[in-house]
Amino acid sequence: MNASEILENYKRDGYVLVKGLFSPSETAGFKNTIAELTRMSGLDGDALSAAPLRSIMLEDRIVNVLKILLGPKVVYFGDSTVRYDANEGSRGFHKDSLGDFEDPSSTDHPVLRIGLYMQDHVRHSGGLKVRRGSHRHAFLGRSSLKRLFSSASPHGPLKLASFRLGRAVNLDTEPGDLVIWNHRLFHSGYAVRLKAFPGLCINPRFEKYIPKSWTRPYEGPRAVMFASFGAPSVSLDRFIKDRAEHPSNVAHWPACHFDDPEIIQLCREKGIDLRFDGLEKSRQRKAA
Repeated sequence: MNASEILENYKRDGYVLVKGLFSPSETAGFKNTIAELTRMSGLDGDALSAAPLRSIMLEDRIVNVLKILLGPKVVYFGDSTVRYDANEGSRGFHKDSLGDFEDPSSTDHPVLRIGLYMQDHVRHSGGLKVRRGSHRHAFLGRSSLKRLFSSASPHGPLKLASFRLGRAVNLDTEPGDLVIWNHRLFHSGYAVRLKAFPGLCINPRFEKYIPKSWTRPYEGPRAVMFASFGAPSVSLDRFIKDRAEHPSNVAHWPACHFDDPEIIQLCREKGIDLRFDGLEKSRQRKAA
């Protein structure tokens, strides 16, 4: 796809799958790097703070796609990780846009996540499932339904158009593909593919009840790198504040050091701005 197609698909669907961004040999090298890091020590902090992962995460082809979607000012704030496992995690449609209460049908949310999957998920299980176009839909729950019928909520009312679901699809990711999705997009990991009907997309709540003999296995250990980026905005400020203060990240921030001068210089050369809210909050806790 060219730049306009990437942006058009992302705006319409809430995600874009860039096929063949990396060669099979490059992807195999990435996977070996993640496997070795996991074997040696694992990853406690963010991916940018780990020297072996830095060149992958800041690879020009990834940065160029980010600038197509977010504009010339791309912000990184320490939200990234890698996974290398053959185990299954929790499933269920969810959004990454924590602390976001704006009406998605009429507002934009310039915060996204990338997923660099390093094995086949066309003929194998373990990939990403999304609801196409759901970045424009509200999460269906008690608090959001109250906003449909009442303007008394501190977050304002929601429109009826905000409660459509969007068609669920399993993404056909292969080694070398890059997936980028808006934080508001409904998605679920560890997607199951059936042996008899590999194209069938099943609600993730029911996937765990499917007999293993009916499903297609993973193509070896599941290796993937995740990272979040954003464009300067109130939405980004809100999300960074949530991540900096969230109790689940208390152990994460002390293990990060992406404020290292060498990393700062590298990001400056790539045109990526850095935010250190989480690091500063962690140091304040330690000082107290």
